[in-house]
This record gives sequence, structure tokens and C-alpha cells, in this order.
Amino acid sequence: MDANGQLYVQRVLDKKGLPIGQEYDRSMPLKSVQIDVPLENRVTWFTTENVNSGYCEFIPDDGILKVCRVHGPKFEACTLMEVNNNADGDIEVGHRNDFPPILCKMLKNKTDWGGELSIRGLAEFRPGILEWTEAILQDFKEVLFRAEIYGAVAVSRYPYMYSLNVWKAFLELWGPLTNTLHQGNGEMGISLYDLKIIGGLPILGIPYEEFIPPNQDLQREEMYPSTIRELLLIYSQLCSLYDQKCVFWDQWVAHFFRGKIIYGSFGEGNILKPRENLMARKLNLEISTEGKLTAFLAFFLSKFALPSRGSRIRPETFYMASLMARGVKVSIAPAVLGYIYHGLGETVTCPRGPGTSLACFPIHYVVGWMGEYFPCLYRCHNDIEFPASYPHLTRYAGIAANDMGISKARVIFRSDTSMRYRPSAFDEQDGLTFMDDEKLSDDRFEILVCMRTSKLPIRVDNKLWLEPYYPNRFARQFGFDQSVPSDKLSFGIAKRSHCNVEDLFIAQTSLLRRNTSVLFYIPRSTRMGQCTYWYCRWWMGYTASYLGLSVSTVYVNLSKRPLKEKPIYVISNLKEVSTGLQKEVLISEVEARNSPINVKRQSEISRPGKRRKERAGRKNEDTLSSSESSQDINFKRIRYPKSDGSLSTSPERAKATKEVDLDNSNFEATSDLLNPPDDNTVVQELAGSSPCDVNVISPLANDMSSLEGCKKSIFDIFGSEVKNFRHIYIIDEVQEIFDKLQSAKSIEEMLAHHAGMKSVFKVLRSMLDILDFGKTELEWFVDTIDQIFCCVLQISKNASIIEQGTQVRDLIRRHDDCLNSKRIADSNLLDFTRELEDLNAHEFVVKEAEERARVLREQHDSRKFSLNCQIKDAKTSLEKLNKLDEELRQSRISEKKFLEIERIEATCKSQEAEIQKLINSLVPFCNKS
Repeated sequence: MDANGQLYVQRVLDKKGLPIGQEYDRSMPLKSVQIDVPLENRVTWFTTENVNSGYCEFIPDDGILKVCRVHGPKFEACTLMEVNNNADGDIEVGHRNDFPPILCKMLKNKTDWGGELSIRGLAEFRPGILEWTEAILQDFKEVLFRAEIYGAVAVSRYPYMYSLNVWKAFLELWGPLTNTLHQGNGEMGISLYDLKIIGGLPILGIPYEEFIPPNQDLQREEMYPSTIRELLLIYSQLCSLYDQKCVFWDQWVAHFFRGKIIYGSFGEGNILKPRENLMARKLNLEISTEGKLTAFLAFFLSKFALPSRGSRIRPETFYMASLMARGVKVSIAPAVLGYIYHGLGETVTCPRGPGTSLACFPIHYVVGWMGEYFPCLYRCHNDIEFPASYPHLTRYAGIAANDMGISKARVIFRSDTSMRYRPSAFDEQDGLTFMDDEKLSDDRFEILVCMRTSKLPIRVDNKLWLEPYYPNRFARQFGFDQSVPSDKLSFGIAKRSHCNVEDLFIAQTSLLRRNTSVLFYIPRSTRMGQCTYWYCRWWMGYTASYLGLSVSTVYVNLSKRPLKEKPIYVISNLKEVSTGLQKEVLISEVEARNSPINVKRQSEISRPGKRRKERAGRKNEDTLSSSESSQDINFKRIRYPKSDGSLSTSPERAKATKEVDLDNSNFEATSDLLNPPDDNTVVQELAGSSPCDVNVISPLANDMSSLEGCKKSIFDIFGSEVKNFRHIYIIDEVQEIFDKLQSAKSIEEMLAHHAGMKSVFKVLRSMLDILDFGKTELEWFVDTIDQIFCCVLQISKNASIIEQGTQVRDLIRRHDDCLNSKRIADSNLLDFTRELEDLNAHEFVVKEAEERARVLREQHDSRKFSLNCQIKDAKTSLEKLNKLDEELRQSRISEKKFLEIERIEATCKSQEAEIQKLINSLVPFCNKS
């Protein structure tokens, strides 16, 4: 495998094992890289220190920021590593701005965004996706829940929208070097925890990476699922069918989804049936049940989670899709977040200028992040409209961003009052410290992964990228306090695209490494972090060149046009009525403060945990089906042509229309207002209602639609006979009785009017004998009211009995829970007893092991003592030798004297040889004599 992770190219094998189609790059997973990644030398991921607090104040009139210091005692700041909490820490770190946001370059060159900003990767409506997704959610619900992607898949069927001005203002303040948003009061960031809550993407699991294994490995079922071979073969067949090198989204949907398409577009109303893709139907759908889910998940990854340019299906996604189709948990969130970081960085660093980048990334996740952290940018659905298992992205499905100018959007991204730091938080009642060891739960380890600095590996579409992740720069989103970050920021933009498989393997291993024995802290879910004064001073010095300018100055410098003044209206009449009213009222501000959307959002800001509690209360109560929740968003139904050439909606729509018509006809049929009903009609209506219902409506309200109708009916009954006091009295009393019964909202309100009505009835009964016309109707009216109050009294009496029944049912439920708990306790006791017996049975083995350990300990201690003695003797001998060496060094003759001695020795040897030679010369002489 080369540096880019590629082995070689191979063609796809058909069912007979013969190569067909085009060639594809083959590779291996990153875990095949044999590198030893050392453990980071770290003790803790947080620090605490007493420091001064501060904040950056936004001045709306000028649109600029200034640093303020909170006077008072120091507070104990709990910060994420690595930060500098020293006094004057901003000076120690410095104000280096190596790679500022694109706004700096635009202000320097005085260039605006120019033409339309190109946006790619946003989830849009396409025919067939909604129906296919709902079928998958229904058929494979359990598998998707095991893989923890049910909510992520459910939100992928909806379209999402954005505001161009909001997007421009967001990109202007995006810092590509740190992957953070340069907000007025400090840095903000998209975290891994945000992608889990907003997008429903899992953080833990098998690391996500895209590659196609070699054919010889695909034949081995124990290595790779067989569905990869199935999809590769279908992919090659579709390429041959369309005579192209890749398969596009609509072609993939047309081949795998053979059901009826109901929705043809997004919006309201009906549209004609779109043209069917008959080419895809030429191939028979021959695939296993697991393969159907794998094909959909490959579409989900290629279009929604990790979209790429060209609207095509990537065969490299088949391996990860096959794992998720088996219920395996895959770590998608780090790859998606890194993909978003890279796309944002590529957008704002395009050398051709702002707005000209061709980057493609899942913008809908960023849209959901904006809606959560800046509530005034988007309206949202209510959480009760969707099942509790759906992530927060559904709140913004099909909702357009609030229409606003770019200056207003810039104000929102600078102001601290328009945002929320912790829209969602990990459910922790008290701030606690944990250690990353084998006892740590997956949920808390997931939070640790979200809070520690790392590099995000991205292996998508045969590309290798690394993106830095600095949660210590936006620690307030986790409940920590923000201090001056001390990251070296040596991982530049250019290095992120020039990396190899070894770099990705190291980053992947470090990102998800467990059991590091490092301490970390999880703040309580309601804690809101503060800024240190040194951080505020550092931030203002760091961003003075662009955040130090007013919004109007930025607008004038970029657009080269003066900013239009907002109209101010004087309401003089109200001023005269109320002396405390301001002289000038800005209509836009009044509307913004009093709008229901703003009131709703302000209540959410003041109670950040309200939505979380509501969703927790609805946990495991997914009462809404996928089809029901989808109809909360407007989709245009398809009109199918009839046999006679006319148009009709789908059968479901026609059925609903028919039901509405029947209801209208029933309503119009009740024309008689005071027709006396049967004797038991009123009693049956009241008996059929719930005694605990607070919205009890009088039966007369079903017949009399208004007081005017009641008055007219009374006149019709009594006619001209009632002309004097009786006329006025009877009409007023009957009308008042009806008014009280109709306005009553509960049984208690009806009983409150009972005593007064009884006194009126006495008078009305005395008038029955006087009347010659309408006597029967008035008598029926009085008897009907008596029957109503009989039923009301009976319901009131039964209320206490029903309350007792509720208490009895509660006691029965509690008793059942107690019995269940008792059975569980008995079962646990039995299990614990058996486990204790098993431990007692293995006690002999434990004692034997202890004896062996004791013998080993004795041998170990004996050997240790022997070695210590030998070491002591060796040290003593070494000391003696050192002393002897010193003595010999002192008595050693110098080198020159040694040479003189050698010369004298040589001279003596030569003299001895001369003497011997002379002696030898005397031998002949002596022999002669």
C-alpha cells in the first residue's frame, strides 16, 4: 500500500468469477498499517485556577466591541487544556494572527462577495427519496437502532434551506486555521457532541473510512460481508447500462426503489407525475434483504452525510454501509466534522476570491448548528411533532431562514445576546471528575473524546485529509470557563491535504484511544462558563482589525455604498395617552421584541434545559410513525391522470378529501335549533363524556351556534303572545341560562350557576300555566336543563370515586412494580449465591496460586538478596582497584624518561654484543699460545 493507501486497480468479478466493467482502485483499512503509536504523556485534560473575569460588550449603536472587567473577587475558573491562566497571559501568548478570516482580506482589498455564492452539499428534495427512506425506516428499524443511526437516517429525507446573507456573514468570520467561528465574545466551534445531538451521528465505533478491498479478500466472508460484492456487481451493471463511468443519485434510487412515488416536489399543492426512469427498470432487482439496506445506506452516505461533487454514488462507501447494515456501530461523526471543517476552509481560502469555491460538504448540519446556537436566525418546528428518537435537525426541516440583510446578520454573529452557548448539554447533575480507565462508561468516554484536542482523519472519495479539532478554544460550549488558548497552531492549511496513511492511522488511533489513565472533568449540565479578563483582552487584540470595526463601516468598505438609515416613526397619539411612553418608537424593534418567534426563543434561552427535559419525558414513546411525521412538512403530492384524461391526487389524498366532505354535510344537516330531542339524548351525551374532562360543553351548544340564533329561536317559539314583561323576562332569562351553560368550561363552573338557575326555574315554572303558546317548548327547555344538572351532579359525585379509582390503580401499579423489583431482587440474590458458590469451589485453585506466588516471592527475595550481596562485593572490589590504580598512577614514570631508559637498554645490549665480539676475536690467539 502506497502513501495514499492504494494497492492496485482491479475490475469487478461477476457471479462466475469473471472480471467485468471498469477498473477500481483497491486498498486496505488503516488498521493494516503497522505503526506503534506512543501514549501521550498527559495527566489531566482540565485545570482550575483563581482568575479575574471579564466579557466583551457589544455596542449596538456603533456595532463595535469593547473589553470590560468584572470588579470583585476572583473566581475559580475550570478550563480545558491547553490554556494560559497566568496574569497577563495574553501578552505571553501574543497576538499572532497568522491566518485571519476572509473578512480581513476583503477589508484590505475592499472587495465584496461579488456574484452569487456557490453552495454545494445542501440536502434538497428529490422524488423517491422520501418514500424510500420511510420504507427503510419501517422495514429495518431494529437494525438501524443497533447501529445508532435511526435518527440520522430519518432526518435525511427532508430538505433544508439557508439564507445567502446569513451564510456570507458566517463565512466572513470563520477561522480556517483553528476551525472556529470568530464571534464577538470569543471563539465558537462545531463540536463532535453537536453532530451527535443535531445530526444523530455516532461518535464511537469502528472508524469511518472509504475504500474498496481487493477481490481476493472480498471472496472471504469472514473478512468482508458478501453485500459488497453484490453492490459492486450492480454498480458495474448500471454503469454499462447508462454507458458512463459512475452512477448518479437518481439512477441509484430508480433502480433500488420500486414502490409508488407519492410526493413530487416540496411545497403545497399538487404537481403532475414526474417522468419515470425506465432505463433503471430494465435490470431485475436481484439482491438480498441485507443488500437492500446496504444500498440505501451507501446512498445516505454519498448524498446526505458526506456528499461530494457530481451527485454520484461512491462505491468506496459500500464497506462502511455493509457494516452498518449488520447493526455495527460506526464512528461517523469525526469523519463528517472533519469533512465540514475542510469544506469551510476550502471555501474561505479559495485563491480565486470569495464566493468562487467549488467545495461540497453537508451544509445542512451547519444550518442546524446555526439554528441551535443563534435562535433568531431560524424558526423551528416543535419537538412534539416528531418522535423523541429524532435528532434536533428535524426542527429546521423545510423551514426557510428568516429574511434579513447582511448587516443584520453581521450584528447577530457579533452580539452576545443573540446566541446560546449550551443549547444541549450532557445530563450531569453535579460536576464530577473521572478517570479514563476500563471502568469508564461509553457515554462519559464519548464526552472525553468531544473535549480533548485531536486531529480528525478523513478518508473519503480516495482523498486523505487531516483537520485539527480545538475544543479548548470554545470550552464554554461544554460548560467550562474560557482562558487564553496556548496552542502552537503549527498544523497549517497546506499540511492538511498533504498527508499519508500513516498520519491518518496515528490520528485515528489517538482520537479513539481508551484507558489512558487521564483525569477529566464533566461540568454539570446547567453550568454556564465565563471568560477570564486576560482572554477578553487577548481576543480583542487578536481580532481588532475586523471585529473592532463597526458593522456600518464594514458595509461601506465592502459594498462602497452608504448604509441606509432605518426609518423611525413617531406615534404622537399614544404619547398623549401614556406619559411614560418614549417619544420615538422603532417599529422594527417593537415587532422583533413582541413577535411570537422571538418570545418563544427568549423563553428557550432562559430555560436551556426545557427542551431536553421534554424530549427525555417522551423517551421510548415514538408514537408518531415515519409517515405521520413527514406530513408535518409540506410536500407537493403527485396528480395521476385518470382514464378520462382528468387529474386526480393519490388515493390517500382522495380518501382524506372524502372524509372532509362527509363532515361538512353532517354539520349542515343540523338546521333545527330547538327541536326537542329524545328523552335520553341529553343524558347519553353527558354520560358518554369523561367526568375528568375540563372542556365539558353543554349539549345546547351543539344545537345553538350563537346567542343571536338562540334569541331568534325563542322569538320563533313564543311568537307575538309574549309582548310585555313576560316577553322580555322569559327571553332574557332563557338567553342568560344558555349563555352560562355555553360559556362553562368545566363541571365546577356549571355547578356554580346551579343555585341561581334553580331560583329562575321556579319563576319560569309559575309562568307555564299563564302561557297559551310555547308552553310545551318552555317546559321542555326547563326539563332539559334539569336533566343536565342531574347529570352534572352525578358526575361531580363520581369524581371522588374516580379519583379513588385512580389512586387504587396507582397503588396496583406500584404493587406490580414492587413485585417486579422483588422478583428481580430474588433473581439477583440467586445469581449472587450461585456466583459465591462458584467462587468457593475455585477457592482451592486460588490458594494453590497463592502458594505458588509465595514460593515465587521467596525465590524472588532470595535471588534479590544474593544479587544485592554480589553488587556490594563488586562495589568493594571496585573501590580497592580504584585506590590501587591511583597509587600506580602516582608512581608511574613519565614517557620521556621511559624512552631514555629504552635507549640506555639498547646501548647496553649493543655494548654486550661488542664485548662478545671482542671475546670471540681473542679465541684464536689464545689457542695459538
